[in-house]
Amino acid sequence: MEFRDAMLARHSCRAYTDRPVDERELGMVLEAANAAPIGRRRYENVHLTVIRDKALLREITENARRVMGDPEADPLYGAPVMILVSVREEEGQIRPVNIANAACVVENMHLAAADLGLGSCYLWGAIQTIQQSFELMYKLRLDEGFWPVSALILGCEAEAQPARTPTVKKLELRFLDGE
Repeated sequence: MEFRDAMLARHSCRAYTDRPVDERELGMVLEAANAAPIGRRRYENVHLTVIRDKALLREITENARRVMGDPEADPLYGAPVMILVSVREEEGQIRPVNIANAACVVENMHLAAADLGLGSCYLWGAIQTIQQSFELMYKLRLDEGFWPVSALILGCEAEAQPARTPTVKKLELRFLDGE
């Protein structure tokens, strides 16, 4: 698939089949993560955790339901894989550049998934609920000083979606041309 095709095919998938993601596909998505731009090449400040353990995925969902106060919520949409992106805390805070690095990693994975014909969805809110659970944080076995900030869920789409129509009209656009 060409880049433009993958970009237009990329969307947030919210329904997955039970088919597991094969190792080759997962490897290509992780390769895309590692090709993402990282500020000042400080790769040591970003960590990936691939979660395929169904019990742990259910626990993450249950925790999010509890924190959000919505017993019907399905923040992982039944996806069989979650790739959690964590960043290093520096001097007691998470630096904005590390959040930006995590976003670049997730977007690269999102595009790779679209290229492979896999469904994926960028997660933010459900990840914030993980930070509120000491038990989940412990189970994630993150290195000291790392905090989960975003994730990509991944799997086979239950129903294929059409490619988006290209546009330059969604975002406000202003040209500042010199003379």
